[in-house]
Amino acid sequence: MVYLDSPWAQKPCPPHPTRLRDELIDNEIIIKKGESLVLASDYLFSSPSAAAAVIMGRSANGLIEWKNSKGKELKSVEESEISKANKSMQPTSNVSAD
Repeated sequence: MVYLDSPWAQKPCPPHPTRLRDELIDNEIIIKKGESLVLASDYLFSSPSAAAAVIMGRSANGLIEWKNSKGKELKSVEESEISKANKSMQPTSNVSAD
């Protein structure tokens, strides 16, 4: 999710494909606010990389571009959550076999 009033790169870096970005501008989902482009409302992208690429105006790997409030990359957060989930699914040693 990218939130309302998030800032955007003014012009994409060629040869980045701009179809989605242009569509969002045409549909006034991305609007000009002063000298910046911003979202007119929250917007859910299909992937972290799609969101990063549209916002940055260039190809981008969302797993390393997006960071949480502590500066931790999305990739690390995701790996940590997967590791926690895997540990919670491990069988316990107290289970008896019949």
